[in-house]
Amino acid sequence: LQSTLSPLGKLTDDLPVSDLYVTVYHHPRGGPQYQVKTALVLPAKTLFAADTDANWHPAFERCVTNLVQQVAAYKQARGNADQL
Repeated sequence: LQSTLSPLGKLTDDLPVSDLYVTVYHHPRGGPQYQVKTALVLPAKTLFAADTDANWHPAFERCVTNLVQQVAAYKQARGNADQL
């Protein structure tokens, strides 16, 4: 898990707050499905990502990839606000 979270950790190192919450649900009926929900609390904003898969780890990886993209956009917008 640590290697999956590494890109996200690098992006949030310089932020004063960056708390990640991960919830994994297992739905055994109707085909085994895992639902992964993530919430990343940042200064003045909370980012969310969710995904489902037959295995929990691929869904988790997609959530982290989604959060990395959202954090990059957040930091870019925050940088533009500082410039204004």
